[in-house]
Amino acid sequence: QSGVLCVCMGGVAGAAVAMMSRRRRAPRAAVSDSVATADAPAATGAGEFPWLWRFLFWPQTPIMRGNFAPIADEHSKTPLHVLEGAIPKDFPTGAFIRNGPNPRGFRPGAPCHWFEGTGMVHQVRFHGGVQPPTYSNRWVETKRYVTERFMQIPIWGGEITRNLPLSLANMFFNWLLTPLTAIFGAGTDVTGAANTTVVVHAGQMAAITEGDPPAKIDFETLETKGTCVWAGIPGEIITAHPRQMPNG
Repeated sequence: QSGVLCVCMGGVAGAAVAMMSRRRRAPRAAVSDSVATADAPAATGAGEFPWLWRFLFWPQTPIMRGNFAPIADEHSKTPLHVLEGAIPKDFPTGAFIRNGPNPRGFRPGAPCHWFEGTGMVHQVRFHGGVQPPTYSNRWVETKRYVTERFMQIPIWGGEITRNLPLSLANMFFNWLLTPLTAIFGAGTDVTGAANTTVVVHAGQMAAITEGDPPAKIDFETLETKGTCVWAGIPGEIITAHPRQMPNG
């Protein structure tokens, strides 16, 4: 048997192993051999952004601290070491996949909200309970993310805040910067943040957010492969909270 479990905005590698286990006392797992990539500043410690980066580009809010803080590194099929308990030998092959906002930062002075920031897709692969599970994660390569990666600093500001003048000001500044995505983000057609949920439908895995076409994600590598095309309709917008009919 095999399967794919997709969830939205929840769980990390250790939690994934715990949720998928059949044991009453779930195993705990840890990622080994942290791997920093050119897509993010050099990671320090357990995938953290450098302190100066955090000081300059992270708003002073609880959602950017501690266990909620974004991570700076990407992994590709990194083995997970089980620290406590064990994965049953007959555990089925499959994958636990989730995504959620993982902003590299925000323009200084701008607000931020739980819902803002480019999506990062996380995957825990299970190999039948014989081999250790592996962990992979990658940013969704949206136009804004690719543009910021080229610029090397966060240039986008959050727009969701109770302070209406501040919200409108940041919406205006972000609009002024939009032409940059046509230049530096020309290599991708993913316009949204792709940070709300991930689903498998009609043979394609998609990272979705409200109001924009879903991003097509490669199941093996988690690379962004443009936008999904279903029923021959490119650029079709779907809900970020889809449901499957019981009989279908």
